[in-house]
Amino acid sequence: MITTHLKLSLPYKTLIKYIEQSNVGTLQQLIEELQELSSLLKSAGGTSTTSVVSGCDLFVRFITLMRNRNMGPVDSDIWESKSFDPVRCFLLDRGKQFMKRLMMSRKKIAQLAYPFITDGVTVLTVNLSRVVLEILSKAHDKMKKFHVLVTVSEPDKEGAMMVKALRDKGIQ
Repeated sequence: MITTHLKLSLPYKTLIKYIEQSNVGTLQQLIEELQELSSLLKSAGGTSTTSVVSGCDLFVRFITLMRNRNMGPVDSDIWESKSFDPVRCFLLDRGKQFMKRLMMSRKKIAQLAYPFITDGVTVLTVNLSRVVLEILSKAHDKMKKFHVLVTVSEPDKEGAMMVKALRDKGIQ
């Protein structure tokens, strides 16, 4: 069985793999194909629809931004090359940066939010959220005593997935 962490990062890994294997010749073609693949991923079950929709859209936007304050300006030579390979390498680097930032953001949010989980509090969650799961896990690790109520969500069964993920982390 795929772990929750791996299962929920599969859409982004799929998009990165697609960029590696795609034989398109222009950025516009790649963006169109990534959007089409994103639509397929959004319609596939097994993960949070909201997170896949927003995550895929953010992924495509992030990798296609031409300037990033932390990465510096884009080397203009890649755009003047007759080959799409330098652009593909740039986009792959951006995709990997996206994944790294995604994981760091979840941990940072958990670090900042877990103190709001105080002893005796009851938390209500309505679906499977990796961020909420990370916050509750951090609070649990810090020996906080709290209760979690998870709603039933249909038809995607995200509530049941959240209950399983909480139990896997030892949160009852």
